[in-house]
Amino acid sequence: MLYKYRSFNKNNIQILTNLELFFSLPEKLNDPLECRFESKLIEEEIRRKIPANEFSIFSKLKYKDKRTGKVVTLFEAIENFTKEAGILSLTMTDNDPLLWSHYAEGHQGFCIGFSRSYFEDVILNSWQDFSILGGAEVEYKEGPSYFNILTDFAKEIVENKNPPREKLVDDIIISVFKTKSCKWCYEKEYRILRRTKGKIKFQPEAIKEIIIGKKASSSDKEMLSKILQTESFSHIEMKTADFSPNSFSMEIKKI
Repeated sequence: MLYKYRSFNKNNIQILTNLELFFSLPEKLNDPLECRFESKLIEEEIRRKIPANEFSIFSKLKYKDKRTGKVVTLFEAIENFTKEAGILSLTMTDNDPLLWSHYAEGHQGFCIGFSRSYFEDVILNSWQDFSILGGAEVEYKEGPSYFNILTDFAKEIVENKNPPREKLVDDIIISVFKTKSCKWCYEKEYRILRRTKGKIKFQPEAIKEIIIGKKASSSDKEMLSKILQTESFSHIEMKTADFSPNSFSMEIKKI
Protein backbone atom coordinates (compact mmCIF):
# COMPACT_ATOMS: atom_id res chain seq x y z
CA MET A 1 0.00 0.00 0.00
CA LEU A 2 1.10 3.57 -0.69
CA TYR A 3 -0.22 6.50 1.31
CA LYS A 4 -0.84 10.19 0.75
CA TYR A 5 -1.34 12.39 3.82
CA ARG A 6 -3.53 15.45 3.22
CA SER A 7 -5.24 18.29 5.05
CA PHE A 8 -8.91 19.08 4.56
CA ASN A 9 -8.96 21.78 1.89
CA LYS A 10 -10.50 22.18 -1.55
CA ASN A 11 -7.46 21.06 -3.56
CA ASN A 12 -6.93 17.94 -1.48
CA ILE A 13 -10.59 16.94 -1.48
CA GLN A 14 -10.46 17.14 -5.29
CA ILE A 15 -8.13 14.15 -5.24
CA LEU A 16 -11.31 12.21 -4.41
CA THR A 17 -13.96 14.19 -6.25
CA ASN A 18 -11.97 14.56 -9.49
CA LEU A 19 -9.85 11.40 -9.15
CA GLU A 20 -6.69 13.41 -9.86
CA LEU A 21 -3.20 13.47 -8.41
CA PHE A 22 -0.81 16.37 -8.86
CA PHE A 23 2.85 15.96 -9.79
CA SER A 24 4.81 18.90 -8.32
CA LEU A 25 7.95 20.64 -9.50
CA PRO A 26 11.16 19.85 -7.57
CA GLU A 27 11.33 23.44 -6.28
CA LYS A 28 8.13 22.78 -4.32
CA LEU A 29 9.68 19.99 -2.25
CA ASN A 30 10.21 20.76 1.43
CA ASP A 31 13.90 19.80 1.37
CA PRO A 32 15.80 22.42 -0.68
CA LEU A 33 18.94 20.27 -0.70
CA GLU A 34 17.48 17.44 -2.79
CA CYS A 35 16.89 16.99 -6.52
CA ARG A 36 19.68 19.41 -7.39
CA PHE A 37 21.76 18.94 -10.53
CA GLU A 38 23.81 22.03 -11.35
CA SER A 39 25.48 21.21 -14.65
CA LYS A 40 28.59 23.39 -14.29
CA LEU A 41 29.35 22.12 -10.78
CA ILE A 42 28.72 18.50 -11.78
CA GLU A 43 30.94 18.91 -14.84
CA GLU A 44 33.82 20.15 -12.68
CA GLU A 45 33.37 17.25 -10.26
CA ILE A 46 33.38 14.71 -13.10
CA ARG A 47 36.53 16.34 -14.51
CA ARG A 48 38.30 15.50 -11.25
CA LYS A 49 36.99 11.92 -11.15
CA ILE A 50 37.91 10.60 -14.61
CA PRO A 51 41.01 10.73 -16.85
CA ALA A 52 41.43 13.82 -19.04
CA ASN A 53 41.00 11.88 -22.30
CA GLU A 54 37.67 10.45 -21.11
CA PHE A 55 36.42 13.82 -19.97
CA SER A 56 37.45 15.50 -23.24
CA ILE A 57 35.25 13.13 -25.23
CA PHE A 58 32.43 13.10 -22.73
CA SER A 59 32.15 16.87 -22.30
CA LYS A 60 31.65 17.38 -26.05
CA LEU A 61 28.65 15.07 -26.30
CA LYS A 62 25.42 16.77 -27.31
CA TYR A 63 21.77 15.94 -26.69
CA LYS A 64 18.77 17.02 -28.75
CA ASP A 65 15.76 17.80 -26.58
CA LYS A 66 12.77 16.34 -28.43
CA ARG A 67 10.41 18.76 -26.70
CA THR A 68 12.19 21.96 -27.73
CA GLY A 69 14.40 20.84 -30.58
CA LYS A 70 17.38 22.52 -28.90
CA VAL A 71 20.80 20.87 -28.92
CA VAL A 72 22.60 21.15 -25.58
CA THR A 73 25.32 19.32 -23.67
CA LEU A 74 24.38 16.19 -21.76
CA PHE A 75 24.93 18.01 -18.48
CA GLU A 76 22.61 20.84 -19.52
CA ALA A 77 19.96 18.38 -20.72
CA ILE A 78 19.94 16.63 -17.35
CA GLU A 79 19.75 19.92 -15.45
CA ASN A 80 16.83 21.11 -17.60
CA PHE A 81 14.93 17.87 -17.06
CA THR A 82 15.45 17.93 -13.29
CA LYS A 83 14.00 21.42 -13.07
CA GLU A 84 10.92 20.65 -15.17
CA ALA A 85 10.01 17.12 -14.03
CA GLY A 86 6.93 16.34 -11.95
CA ILE A 87 7.06 14.35 -8.71
CA LEU A 88 4.34 12.47 -6.87
CA SER A 89 5.45 11.80 -3.30
CA LEU A 90 3.84 8.93 -1.40
CA THR A 91 4.83 6.96 1.67
CA MET A 92 4.81 3.30 2.65
CA THR A 93 3.66 3.92 6.21
CA ASP A 94 0.29 5.02 7.60
CA ASN A 95 1.04 5.36 11.30
CA ASP A 96 3.98 7.73 11.66
CA PRO A 97 3.12 10.60 14.05
CA LEU A 98 5.55 12.96 12.30
CA LEU A 99 3.93 12.40 8.91
CA TRP A 100 0.50 13.00 10.41
CA SER A 101 1.82 16.22 11.96
CA HIS A 102 3.71 17.54 8.92
CA TYR A 103 1.42 16.53 6.06
CA ALA A 104 -2.03 16.09 7.60
CA GLU A 105 -2.37 19.39 9.42
CA GLY A 106 -1.32 18.18 12.84
CA HIS A 107 -3.54 15.05 12.77
CA GLN A 108 -6.58 17.09 11.68
CA GLY A 109 -6.42 15.78 8.10
CA PHE A 110 -6.78 12.41 6.42
CA CYS A 111 -4.68 9.80 4.66
CA ILE A 112 -5.50 8.04 1.39
CA GLY A 113 -4.31 4.45 1.02
CA PHE A 114 -3.58 3.59 -2.62
CA SER A 115 -2.95 0.22 -4.20
CA ARG A 116 0.76 -0.03 -4.88
CA SER A 117 0.16 -2.60 -7.63
CA TYR A 118 -2.18 -0.16 -9.40
CA PHE A 119 0.58 2.44 -9.72
CA GLU A 120 3.22 -0.14 -10.58
CA ASP A 121 0.99 -1.31 -13.44
CA VAL A 122 0.61 2.29 -14.67
CA ILE A 123 4.37 2.77 -14.52
CA LEU A 124 5.00 -0.46 -16.41
CA ASN A 125 2.22 -0.39 -19.01
CA SER A 126 0.86 3.15 -19.33
CA TRP A 127 3.97 5.27 -18.84
CA GLN A 128 3.76 6.78 -22.32
CA ASP A 129 0.18 7.98 -21.74
CA PHE A 130 1.29 9.98 -18.71
CA SER A 131 4.94 10.74 -19.69
CA ILE A 132 6.07 8.72 -16.68
CA LEU A 133 9.78 7.99 -16.29
CA GLY A 134 9.46 5.53 -13.43
CA GLY A 135 8.70 4.93 -9.79
CA ALA A 136 10.82 3.72 -6.89
CA GLU A 137 11.32 3.62 -3.17
CA VAL A 138 13.50 6.53 -2.12
CA GLU A 139 17.07 5.63 -1.16
CA TYR A 140 18.41 7.50 1.86
CA LYS A 141 22.13 8.28 1.58
CA GLU A 142 24.80 10.73 2.68
CA GLY A 143 25.11 12.19 -0.83
CA PRO A 144 23.89 11.90 -4.43
CA SER A 145 24.51 8.66 -6.31
CA TYR A 146 24.60 9.79 -9.93
CA PHE A 147 28.39 10.22 -10.20
CA ASN A 148 28.95 6.48 -10.74
CA ILE A 149 26.41 6.45 -13.57
CA LEU A 150 28.16 9.36 -15.27
CA THR A 151 31.68 7.95 -14.90
CA ASP A 152 30.60 4.50 -16.16
CA PHE A 153 28.97 6.16 -19.17
CA ALA A 154 32.16 8.11 -19.90
CA LYS A 155 34.18 4.88 -19.94
CA GLU A 156 31.75 3.28 -22.39
CA ILE A 157 32.03 6.31 -24.69
CA VAL A 158 35.84 6.05 -24.69
CA GLU A 159 35.56 2.33 -25.50
CA ASN A 160 33.37 3.24 -28.50
CA LYS A 161 30.41 1.29 -27.15
CA ASN A 162 28.15 4.25 -27.97
CA PRO A 163 25.56 3.76 -25.19
CA PRO A 164 22.21 5.54 -25.82
CA ARG A 165 22.24 9.09 -24.50
CA GLU A 166 18.50 9.09 -23.86
CA LYS A 167 18.93 6.22 -21.41
CA LEU A 168 21.74 8.03 -19.61
CA VAL A 169 19.60 11.14 -19.18
CA ASP A 170 16.65 9.10 -17.87
CA ASP A 171 18.88 7.05 -15.53
CA ILE A 172 20.46 10.19 -14.07
CA ILE A 173 17.12 11.93 -13.59
CA ILE A 174 15.67 8.90 -11.79
CA SER A 175 18.80 8.68 -9.65
CA VAL A 176 18.54 12.38 -8.73
CA PHE A 177 14.91 12.05 -7.71
CA LYS A 178 15.04 8.78 -5.81
CA THR A 179 17.88 9.79 -3.47
CA LYS A 180 17.45 11.84 -0.29
CA SER A 181 19.44 12.61 2.82
CA CYS A 182 19.47 9.96 5.55
CA LYS A 183 17.82 12.51 7.84
CA TRP A 184 14.51 11.95 5.99
CA CYS A 185 14.50 8.15 6.26
CA TYR A 186 11.51 8.15 8.65
CA GLU A 187 9.30 9.19 5.72
CA LYS A 188 9.75 5.83 3.93
CA GLU A 189 8.95 7.63 0.71
CA TYR A 190 7.95 6.19 -2.63
CA ARG A 191 8.12 8.49 -5.66
CA ILE A 192 6.66 8.45 -9.13
CA LEU A 193 8.37 10.66 -11.68
CA ARG A 194 7.06 12.11 -14.93
CA ARG A 195 8.58 14.51 -17.43
CA THR A 196 6.32 17.44 -16.57
CA LYS A 197 4.33 18.76 -13.65
CA GLY A 198 0.54 18.61 -13.58
CA LYS A 199 -2.43 16.38 -12.83
CA ILE A 200 -3.09 12.85 -13.96
CA LYS A 201 -6.32 10.88 -13.64
CA PHE A 202 -6.64 7.57 -11.80
CA GLN A 203 -9.42 5.01 -11.41
CA PRO A 204 -11.53 4.73 -8.20
CA GLU A 205 -10.22 1.20 -7.57
CA ALA A 206 -6.76 2.68 -6.99
CA ILE A 207 -7.99 3.82 -3.55
CA LYS A 208 -8.22 1.01 -1.01
CA GLU A 209 -8.74 2.89 2.25
CA ILE A 210 -9.19 6.29 3.86
CA ILE A 211 -7.80 7.00 7.32
CA ILE A 212 -9.24 9.87 9.35
CA GLY A 213 -6.91 11.86 11.59
CA LYS A 214 -7.42 11.71 15.35
CA LYS A 215 -8.13 15.46 15.55
CA ALA A 216 -10.30 15.77 12.43
CA SER A 217 -13.40 17.90 13.01
CA SER A 218 -16.91 16.48 12.92
CA SER A 219 -17.77 18.64 9.91
CA ASP A 220 -14.74 17.37 7.95
CA LYS A 221 -15.60 13.77 8.81
CA GLU A 222 -19.18 14.33 7.64
CA MET A 223 -18.05 15.92 4.37
CA LEU A 224 -15.70 13.04 3.65
CA SER A 225 -18.40 10.50 4.47
CA LYS A 226 -20.77 12.08 1.94
CA ILE A 227 -18.11 12.01 -0.79
CA LEU A 228 -17.48 8.32 -0.20
CA GLN A 229 -21.15 7.31 -0.33
CA THR A 230 -21.05 6.89 -4.12
CA GLU A 231 -21.10 3.42 -5.66
CA SER A 232 -17.62 3.83 -7.16
CA PHE A 233 -16.20 4.25 -3.65
CA SER A 234 -18.20 1.45 -2.00
CA HIS A 235 -15.10 -0.78 -1.82
CA ILE A 236 -13.09 1.69 0.27
CA GLU A 237 -12.36 0.72 3.85
CA MET A 238 -12.71 3.51 6.41
CA LYS A 239 -10.25 3.69 9.29
CA THR A 240 -9.18 6.09 12.00
CA ALA A 241 -5.72 6.98 13.31
CA ASP A 242 -5.66 6.75 17.09
CA PHE A 243 -3.03 7.40 19.75
CA SER A 244 -1.72 4.27 21.49
CA PRO A 245 -2.15 4.40 25.28
CA ASN A 246 0.98 4.93 27.36
CA SER A 247 3.27 5.28 24.34
CA PHE A 248 4.35 7.66 21.57
CA SER A 249 3.07 5.40 18.79
CA MET A 250 -0.18 5.28 16.81
CA GLU A 251 -2.76 2.65 15.95
CA ILE A 252 -4.82 2.45 12.75
CA LYS A 253 -8.27 1.05 13.49
CA LYS A 254 -11.23 0.08 11.31
CA ILE A 255 -14.33 2.19 11.75
